[in-house]
Amino acid sequence: FVKIKKPDAHFLTKDTLIDVSEGTDGYVTFKATKEGTGADNPENPLMLTTEQKNKAVTVKYINTGNFEAELGSTGKGANYRGFLFVFRPSLLCAKTADGEDPVIEEEKKATTTTTTLPETTTTTVEEKQCWFTIPIINFCFPKLF
Repeated sequence: FVKIKKPDAHFLTKDTLIDVSEGTDGYVTFKATKEGTGADNPENPLMLTTEQKNKAVTVKYINTGNFEAELGSTGKGANYRGFLFVFRPSLLCAKTADGEDPVIEEEKKATTTTTTLPETTTTTVEEKQCWFTIPIINFCFPKLF
């Protein structure tokens, strides 16, 4: 399993073999729903089979300088489990080695946004001598001739 501080978004295939659960502690856990073997590990993170993509997750953080992660493995036997981290969106960028690309679905973090609007002032385009103005930032594209 991989347990991380909740990302801004994560991506899975439509036919994912990963269970996603959110804890009350602000972490999200991604856990396999099917046991794997060493034989199904990818050799190249940018060339994945459909099954490998179904066992992959891509997470997205926005304006984040670091993140916290916990890695673990449960099950029987003495085999090791390897984790492959690629600091690029391999699920989104990797080619599919066998067959068609699976459908990728994005799950975004629910956010609450509070917006305070500034006091509105009105200046006409003619007064500023603008070709046009971007109203949100009140930016004028000036007439040069």
